[in-house]
Amino acid sequence: MKNYIHRCKNGNKIPIEQLELGHLENIIAYIKRKSIEGVKIVYGGGYTQDDFHYDEEWLYGKEAKRKLHYKIYKEELKRRLKS
Repeated sequence: MKNYIHRCKNGNKIPIEQLELGHLENIIAYIKRKSIEGVKIVYGGGYTQDDFHYDEEWLYGKEAKRKLHYKIYKEELKRRLKS
């Protein structure tokens, strides 16, 4: 998928087309592993102490894969292996 930017754990941003094959495979393996272990989503907000709110939610399986953009990485891997 063109124009998708991967953000590395160190904060670097790399267009998905420029990821090395090994890096792409590692990302896919990581997403598979996290979909089993669970992904914690944290959200909240507020302007003052009185209206501050916080919540967290755990995602597993297909929902975790969707949140981590698994399909985009798999499509890129498939595109490369087809070439």
